Amino acid sequence: MKRKKITIILLIPIIIFILGYLILKPFSNRESNYDILCIGDSITTSPYGDYTKHLADFINTKDIKLKVYSGARPGNTTGEYLKHLKRSNLLEKTNPNYVIVMLGTNDVRIDRDNTPTNQFYNNMKTIIKIIKNHKNPDGSKIIIFIATIPPIFNIDLNPFNETSKTRIDKEIVPSIKKIAKEEKINIIDIYTFFKNKPELLPGIHPNKDGYLSIAKFMFKNILPYIKGLELLHRNKEKLPSRFKGKIAFQSNRAGNEDIFIIDKDGVRQITYSQANDGYPSFSPDGKNIVFKSDRSGKFEIHVTDMNRNIKKLFKSPTEDKAPFWTYDGKYIFFCRIVKGKEQVFKYSLSTKKIEQITNYRGRNALPAVSPSGRYMLITSHRFIGWNLYKVDLKTGEHYKFATGYGACRAKYSHSGKSVVLVSHEFDKKGDLFLTPPDKFSPIRLTIDSENADYFPAFSTDDRYIVYSSAPKTKSKHYNIKIIEISTRKIWEITSSQANDRFPYWGKD
Repeated sequence: MKRKKITIILLIPIIIFILGYLILKPFSNRESNYDILCIGDSITTSPYGDYTKHLADFINTKDIKLKVYSGARPGNTTGEYLKHLKRSNLLEKTNPNYVIVMLGTNDVRIDRDNTPTNQFYNNMKTIIKIIKNHKNPDGSKIIIFIATIPPIFNIDLNPFNETSKTRIDKEIVPSIKKIAKEEKINIIDIYTFFKNKPELLPGIHPNKDGYLSIAKFMFKNILPYIKGLELLHRNKEKLPSRFKGKIAFQSNRAGNEDIFIIDKDGVRQITYSQANDGYPSFSPDGKNIVFKSDRSGKFEIHVTDMNRNIKKLFKSPTEDKAPFWTYDGKYIFFCRIVKGKEQVFKYSLSTKKIEQITNYRGRNALPAVSPSGRYMLITSHRFIGWNLYKVDLKTGEHYKFATGYGACRAKYSHSGKSVVLVSHEFDKKGDLFLTPPDKFSPIRLTIDSENADYFPAFSTDDRYIVYSSAPKTKSKHYNIKIIEISTRKIWEITSSQANDRFPYWGKD
């Protein structure tokens, strides 16, 4: 008898351990950064249907290793879901890369769940704020998609009536679109989708095909972001060991436009923002990047180090873009909107003073300063078409540099002996040309008539040029390439479905 008691006592902690493991195991796999969390009510998941399961199926057909979690709370208003989000630790349990939010239908009920529109707006803003403030274990932030809700076609459905229908059309959906714009988050227009396919929505809930169609429509909207981030985390893109330093570039591979770096270890995201960050330029020592960002509501000039410590350099009265860090490290040139058109300005890092450099007619943008600091090349639109102008920063003299070539986007080499620029002269798409800095005498570098070659910059040793290439000039899928000047050999460095542009080469 005693032996049985001892055996039972010994078994108790083992049983507790096994039960604890079984209970916690579902959450142990949720530390993944490949998760999609779907927040919503019964239109997300309920006995009527479950679009999240269909979404997972669509993702699996693309052989993308992402898990889809349903965070649906049938019957919840935005206020009720907000309370649930605060007390459930849902974000901490799932640590998703993406969150899809679709709430609002229960807020237009005519019973006690009825939510005034201003309260609905405040609830949704708070939900988005909580999601934005969550940081995953790897330091990444969540890419948010906010979905409009389906319309109501059949008003004879308690507890909904004609007022409910009108509120969705005139108040709730416009509020969701307003939030998406204010918060700079991606919107998925489920409302318009069902307006065009009313046969899929017989009541408040979609029919079986309706739930499947929601998933397909969601998948179509998030796929470009999934492909980019999936490729980023697989880390197949690397800078070959023959190339020294690192390359910063602008990309939407994580959702919106952010700054990334590619080096021998792979691709690393530098800025995480729901705003648009772009046009990076390294400091001469490679320790900092200056870039434009509209995180304050308009484009202004910011600087970050490699540890993502970001600061705004100064406040702009209008908008500031296209920053360029001079090779001596003393100044940052940029273009500012003046009376609706770009003009070039200079910011001194020592005195913090801003000086206007150009005041010419038309648009004068994309400054690139020679290593000596004496000359500047700008892309100008003064009469018909764009062209390169050269400015003597000492005397103020300026003249058209690339006559007859419609050239743009020039950069000086670090030695000051060469200039690279873009021209449409041959294939009408864009090619890279090399010329001496004192006299325009162009040599064509890229001869690929199938692609538009754009956004060039020299390597720190001036042996290579990094640039972006795409099938057409206004493509949304540029990839980064490197060309060796002496041999014209080309390497493709990135190969995602995202839009990788404005590469700039910096030191290790």
